[in-house]
Amino acid sequence: MIKATLRNPALRKRATQFGRLVRHSAVTPRAGSTYKPQLVHNGELGVTFIGHAAFFVQMGGLNVTIDPKTIFRPLISCW
Repeated sequence: MIKATLRNPALRKRATQFGRLVRHSAVTPRAGSTYKPQLVHNGELGVTFIGHAAFFVQMGGLNVTIDPKTIFRPLISCW
């Protein structure tokens, strides 16, 4: 089935472009900067985007990590 699919010129072109993109992104160093979250004081609210869909929330002296992209249920941890 794969051989038959790759005979289609439009699909072959897309597959080639996708392969180039994946190879390029695999060898290109990541750009950008990372920052440590600035801790807030009691009575203040702080929200830090960790990545994808995860957040680090600080409120009322409580630190909460929210990550809804877990397998079975959202992860919410407090400390």
